Amino acid sequence: MSNKYAQLNDEGEVIQVIVLNEEEVGDMATITQLTLGRLKKISDNIGIGYFFNTEVNDFVPPKPHLSWILNKSTLEWESPIGSPPELKENEIVTTDSGYVISGYSWNEDLYQSDNSKGWVLNIPEL
Repeated sequence: MSNKYAQLNDEGEVIQVIVLNEEEVGDMATITQLTLGRLKKISDNIGIGYFFNTEVNDFVPPKPHLSWILNKSTLEWESPIGSPPELKENEIVTTDSGYVISGYSWNEDLYQSDNSKGWVLNIPEL
């Protein structure tokens, strides 16, 4: 049986994902890495760039923006001002097949200049 492991650098960042079978886990070099905490058993959704957060004893995805805050219950990053506003009816742009293509994106520079703002509406021209 094989298991997935994350190889971590000194900062706890996943730098490589490795699949090891039971015999390889018994290898002395692997045991040394496990003992040093540089290999951690992981689930399928963990990838390169994730970090092992010792405070919550779990992996978290890369921080998407400098100002975002880790929700320790969900292990998801959240904007410091909450979710983006709901699209108003006049802001909704759809394709011919009905797919909504307008929406909000985070602008870190805007947030840094005014901590009450950060979400920017993107309405593409068709």
